[in-house]
Amino acid sequence: MIPFENDNLKAYSLLLRIEIVLRELLRDSYELEFGKQWRKRLPEAILKKIKESQAEENRPQFGYVRLGPLYYLSFGELMTLLQQKASRAVAERLGGSCVLKQLENIFVPRNAVCHSRPVSSVGLKTIETLYAEIEAALTTDGLRQIVSNPDAGISQKEASKLLLSALTSCHGKNRLLGWSARKNLR
Repeated sequence: MIPFENDNLKAYSLLLRIEIVLRELLRDSYELEFGKQWRKRLPEAILKKIKESQAEENRPQFGYVRLGPLYYLSFGELMTLLQQKASRAVAERLGGSCVLKQLENIFVPRNAVCHSRPVSSVGLKTIETLYAEIEAALTTDGLRQIVSNPDAGISQKEASKLLLSALTSCHGKNRLLGWSARKNLR
């Protein structure tokens, strides 16, 4: 067993939930503000980053799934979005500007976990405290609902099956239309 494994696993689990909550609330906020075309309203640099990251999915041997656009952003980029006007509702829903400050405080322990270094006891406590505050703001059920349905897409294999089925259906209908058109021309 790795000496710091349990603390890092606990920290990672909470960080994962925190980041999913941020992504989902940001998506909801942008969709509420800008409608179905909300993706186009993201800052240009962030849109570019998303498109570059999505290009990595074009390797079916790894079984990548197409995720919602905010899942391609780093924690720092999420923080940038949280400071935008369209995201004010997210910060308020989570507890206001003090939550944004606390999110900034988890950069160091998050970095430790992401690079397989031990998270300090203070870092773990900071993550636990932030998570507890988010849970209190959203309620346990509200938090559970948000993390239970992240904006994760389907795998390329699943998508290809659906596309093949749709194309087969279209082909059959086109053949029927062609037969019907030839019959009407006679």
